[in-house]
Amino acid sequence: MKYLYLHGLGQKPDSWNRVIKETKVSESSVKFSLAEMLEGKSATYKELYWAFSSECDKVNDEIVLCGLSLGAVLALNYAIDHPDKVKSLVLIAAQYKMPQKLLKVQNMLFHLMPNSAFSKMGFKKADVISLCGTMAELDFSDSLHKVSCPVLRPLLYIFIITAYLKSISPPVLRCGGTPAGRWHGQAGRSTA
Repeated sequence: MKYLYLHGLGQKPDSWNRVIKETKVSESSVKFSLAEMLEGKSATYKELYWAFSSECDKVNDEIVLCGLSLGAVLALNYAIDHPDKVKSLVLIAAQYKMPQKLLKVQNMLFHLMPNSAFSKMGFKKADVISLCGTMAELDFSDSLHKVSCPVLRPLLYIFIITAYLKSISPPVLRCGGTPAGRWHGQAGRSTA
């Protein structure tokens, strides 16, 4: 089994270092760089997803996808398109339907930010604005039923992620009487 990690726009691949260390799966882990996947390509969600899909398709084993924000959107998209290949999902801050108004406000703020703020992300300012603009229409609502693997949407609790990746059977936590640690195929529900 291979563990594939995808960061969000505000992070870099090394954001996953602690998680990988704590889960003790480093020998079978791969951290992807979103910026590197877009090198030489137009900065669109379609291009990024195609590049990510190509990387996943190279893996000749079942995969566990761990994604944060934009990385979680990519992981969810791949699990919808390839339910037979994805063993499990860990989605942090995932959106299955993009908040269009929020993305527009975010893009307006991006226009006001200095270029230096984006270089820390590994992206050019214009690429971030372009990428976010192409994501506004994403809506996986009608496709969530295609996700057939266990899905965990933690509230950023490292111990849940650790338990989940170690055994692919996380502890069941209770929040208001509802199991919060285990979600099997219920990608559209929140753990809060």
